[in-house]
Formats: sequence, structure tokens, C-alpha cells
Amino acid sequence: MSSASLINGVDGQLTDWSQVNWKQVRKVVRNLRQRIFRARKLGQFKQLRRLQKLLIKSHAVVTADKKIPGF
Repeated sequence: MSSASLINGVDGQLTDWSQVNWKQVRKVVRNLRQRIFRARKLGQFKQLRRLQKLLIKSHAVVTADKKIPGF
């Protein structure tokens, strides 16, 4: 693995939207949203904030934003 690769993303640049594994993107985003909900419900505010930051910076969310209108 090269040092230039992304930690939370893909190794290379995508050249077309058809290269994105949308099923995996939806799974990652759904999982993060569930973890955020669970942390809030349990009152784990430090973990909640950390997960929110992760969701905002996630490559999957950036990719999903471009695919889903109004998101």
C-alpha cells in the first residue's frame, strides 16, 4: 500500500460514477448514522461528536452527496 493512498477511501481516483460501489457506500453511511444515534441515546457525547466528524469527513458521504440530490 502506498503512502499516498487515502485512509478512508479508495486507492486511486475514480474516473466514472459507475465505478462507485453504491451498495457499500449506503452500508457505510447507514452504519455511521446508526452508531451516532446509539451514542446519543446512551449519552456518550464525546463518542457522538467523534462519529459526527467522521461522518462529515467520510469519503463515502462525499461520494453519496454527489449522487443523491438534495442530500
